[in-house]
Amino acid sequence: MRGTYDTRLMEWPCISSHSEGALLRVRATPKASRTEAMGLRGDRLSVRVQAPPVDGKANAALLKWVAKVFGLRAAQVRLVRGELAREKDLLLEGTTREAVCLRLDALTPETDDAHRAPRQTKRKTSRKVK
Repeated sequence: MRGTYDTRLMEWPCISSHSEGALLRVRATPKASRTEAMGLRGDRLSVRVQAPPVDGKANAALLKWVAKVFGLRAAQVRLVRGELAREKDLLLEGTTREAVCLRLDALTPETDDAHRAPRQTKRKTSRKVK
């Protein structure tokens, strides 16, 4: 069903419409074990980036990952704000807010706390006391 969207889409405050496409607000955490979305953190999508924050490597890795996840060419993803900060604004050209919401709904796991990634808990080990 091309052009129709599910009315049950979750609200994503990190995405807004833009005259050239969609604006995605991200909070990037560099030097992670792998690049992945972690859910919302305030009004931004929290993304762990594997690359270190040296010479723009983390920014380049983030842009490449976003392009891949949203099915865009690398040239369609631009860093608008936050080159040296963790909080970044990315312009996704040639797409709509609704299309980005659909991709995010499929990307992040369902949780009770809307869009919050489930926390990983440490296993408790029982110790025998003598």
